Amino acid sequence: MVHQVHRALEGAEDLLADLLDISKLDQQAMQPDRVYTDLAELLEGLADEFRAVAESKGLAFRLRARPAVASTDQRMLTRIVRNLLSNAFRYTRSGGVLLSLRPRREGVALDVWDTGIGIESDKLADIFTEFHQVLPQGAGGRQGVGLGLAIVERMVNVLGYRISVTSAPGSGSRFRLLIPHAEVHPSAGPGAYSPPAPVPDHLRGTRILVLDNEPAVVESMAVLLRRWGCDVLPATSETEALSWINDGHVPQAILADFHLDHDVEGCSAIYHLRQAAGQNIPAAIISADRSDDTRAKVRTQQLPMLNKPVKPNRLRALLASLIVNH
Repeated sequence: MVHQVHRALEGAEDLLADLLDISKLDQQAMQPDRVYTDLAELLEGLADEFRAVAESKGLAFRLRARPAVASTDQRMLTRIVRNLLSNAFRYTRSGGVLLSLRPRREGVALDVWDTGIGIESDKLADIFTEFHQVLPQGAGGRQGVGLGLAIVERMVNVLGYRISVTSAPGSGSRFRLLIPHAEVHPSAGPGAYSPPAPVPDHLRGTRILVLDNEPAVVESMAVLLRRWGCDVLPATSETEALSWINDGHVPQAILADFHLDHDVEGCSAIYHLRQAAGQNIPAAIISADRSDDTRAKVRTQQLPMLNKPVKPNRLRALLASLIVNH
């Protein structure tokens, strides 16, 4: 019951955050911060997030990205593609999803293909409207609240891109985002675009225990950490986490969700893990719960906290702080 209430609160928080974003976009209060971006690198990071989703649903998921650079707002573009992928997986029951990137004469084409339920032609004009539901009445399945594509369209407009949709009932859909080619002016100098910074050496080989009651969250976090060269100990319960330590695999850092199964709290789990290891292992709470009560409990235990969804750069900075300062 507690877990269900927590899920409901998360959903309400997400809805309010989406409504706030729409309001900011409509009032032109959200303006792009453009930087030269390796689009293939950006999509690889998103693909890592959704591989666990694909596996949990038994769907195929492929990324085909050719090298391409664009001057874009990385946060907005990431949000656009994440929303498109979320929709694709939500409405696909069999088959799979393809994320592709191809330079074309008119710009860089970023496509999200799926083999889902598809959309009737007379409904295509409405899919970017707030609270419009793609799933037909009585079709079953989990619905979104109908704000994801509304945010996509507004961000696409702010960035000056074009988005198009082709779809047919029972045959799936393709959303295409057309991104203008990057124009690097001579005055920008040779450093106008540079690849992402390398992973700090102090993260390579670091053993990190990831504790979350959602297997998909554990897997997506593990994929990201392994890309940074970390050794990951995945656990979906306190018991499973303790078994790693009891078997001699003591982590150098612990990342734990606050709300675990059976009313176990992450702070308590971290305490027990430290007791089992016989050492004060650096640890942090990662949770979607933004309530004052939860923040107070975490502060009492003198633990750092990040809110879900966690941005990779913030997670990397947190880990660096935990490990270097320990």
